[in-house]
Amino acid sequence: MQDISHKRPFRSTYWLATSLVAIMVSMPCWAEIMRPYKATYSTEWQVGLRLSGKAERSLKQDEQGHWQLRTEGSAMLANLTEISHFKLQQQQLVPLKYSYHRQIFNKTRHVKLIFDWQKSQVMNQLNDQNWRMKIVPGTYDKQIVQLQLRRDLLAQRPNLSYIVADGGKLKVFSYQIEAEETIATPLGKLRSIRVKRDRGGDNTRNTWIWFAPEHNFIVVRIEQQEANGKRYQLKLQQLTWLD
Repeated sequence: MQDISHKRPFRSTYWLATSLVAIMVSMPCWAEIMRPYKATYSTEWQVGLRLSGKAERSLKQDEQGHWQLRTEGSAMLANLTEISHFKLQQQQLVPLKYSYHRQIFNKTRHVKLIFDWQKSQVMNQLNDQNWRMKIVPGTYDKQIVQLQLRRDLLAQRPNLSYIVADGGKLKVFSYQIEAEETIATPLGKLRSIRVKRDRGGDNTRNTWIWFAPEHNFIVVRIEQQEANGKRYQLKLQQLTWLD
C-alpha cells in the first residue's frame, strides 16, 4: 500500500462529509452511479512471479436501454475479461447475462451465466459443464454487485450484504467499511472509503475496495490476497466520463 499518503480510523467523518449529498437526494437515485464512464487502471499480478499490466472498466448504455459493465485486463501471460449485461428496473439492478474469462499461463477459466427471471433461475456454464440453479429476486452477478455497493455507500445504508450468483450457488457477499484514506493517484490525491469483503469465520482470502465519494464512488483501487499467497492489485490511472 505504498501509494497511501494518509490514513486514519473511520468514524463519523465519512457520514458528515456526505451529508450534503444526502440532503440533495433524500431518496438517492441512480443518476450518479449510472453515469457512463471509462476508467483505466494499472494492474499487478503476483502469481509465483510478478506481472504488471493494465485494465479498463467501462459502463455504457445501449439503444434498448440496457447496460453493460465491462472489465478487461492483461499482464503478459495473464488476461481477464468480465462482462455484465443488466437493466435498471424500478430502482433495482436486474442482471441479464454475465461472462468471465481468465487465463494465467496455460490455465483457463470460463464462466457464463444467463438469467431467466420468468422462471426464477439462472443457466450456469463453467468451461464445458452446464446446469440450472434457482434464484431469488434481488440476486446480483459478481460484478454489478459493486454498482449496488456504490449506491448504498452514497445512500449511507448500514447493511452492505447482497445475494450473488457465484460458483453455481447463491452466496451472501457482505462488506464492512474499514477506514477513510487519502490515496495518491495520477488524478491527484483522492479521498476514499476503504471497504473490506467480510467472508466470515477464519477465511484467509481478503478483498479490499477503495471508493472515491467525490467521483460518484468510482472504484479507485482493488486489492485481493489469496490464501495461497497470490495477490492481485488494481489502481486507478485515468477516468473519463462519457456523457
